Amino acid sequence: MGRYDKKRILRRVSESWGKEDASQDFEFSYLEKNFVRMMRKEDWILDDQTWNDLDMNKMFLKINRTYTNPGQQSLYNMSRILQFDEGELKRRDRIIRFFQMNREEREQIQCRLHYISKDQMDSVAPILYKGVPEMPKIAAWVYPGLIGLLASIVSIPFMGARAILLIAIFFALNMYVHTQFSRQTEQGLPGIRYIARMLVGARDIAKLKYPELDGYYNDFFEKAADKCDVILKKNRVLSAGAGANLIDMAGLSSYLEILFLSEERAYIRCSRYIDEYAPVLRMLYRRLGELDAFQSVASVRRGM
Repeated sequence: MGRYDKKRILRRVSESWGKEDASQDFEFSYLEKNFVRMMRKEDWILDDQTWNDLDMNKMFLKINRTYTNPGQQSLYNMSRILQFDEGELKRRDRIIRFFQMNREEREQIQCRLHYISKDQMDSVAPILYKGVPEMPKIAAWVYPGLIGLLASIVSIPFMGARAILLIAIFFALNMYVHTQFSRQTEQGLPGIRYIARMLVGARDIAKLKYPELDGYYNDFFEKAADKCDVILKKNRVLSAGAGANLIDMAGLSSYLEILFLSEERAYIRCSRYIDEYAPVLRMLYRRLGELDAFQSVASVRRGM
């Protein structure tokens, strides 16, 4: 459980159980936009006027003890969508009671939700429901820059010093491509990294093998993580790039990544696979969100 820093996070989730979250920092406008994107035609909802008349934003802040963006969004959606299906209501209550009655199991799941964490603006929902931001035009230079660099390296035995000059030229070109690409994709990059955390968190929840989550959650989490494993592999390059200065004081790995445009190629590949697996990722967003929302409701019940 190394990635969850067990003692620190366990202490945090244990101390926050049954208490209001006083550190909430988000804009309701993002929840409202995502709610409209996720709404289904058959949903019965509280309209904006009724929601505002009842001052439900204030009530939401009191019951929101979620750890993730999908959880926060799911709790908001559940608060606005009227549910009349008795079977669904019983299913929800069963999971909520599971969180209420099983402290150790609940805290293990909460630690994994804590790892997924929250972004202030929910960077992932717009990607899943609107699509990855349009690829910048500079992306057209990524593979030519890589091929030119590789050709220059291979030509060293034949061209000598002139090959070294070519390598320097392509390094300068690739540095420019890297700078422009990073600037133009900074809006989409946090969401792509967040998708990787969702996949890791879902896989680790499934590994707990709690029978109460079998079928609807565990089986789906395993299949989704396996199907989207290629996104995780490509995302490791993006995540490594974010922490390169912490682990490579000399900056060597950073220069090599720029030289070979590693992050740019990973971003392009991730974007393609996210578009391809969008239906699976949207369902993963919903089901992870449900679990987080249910433990939040259980926390509210505990505090009553």
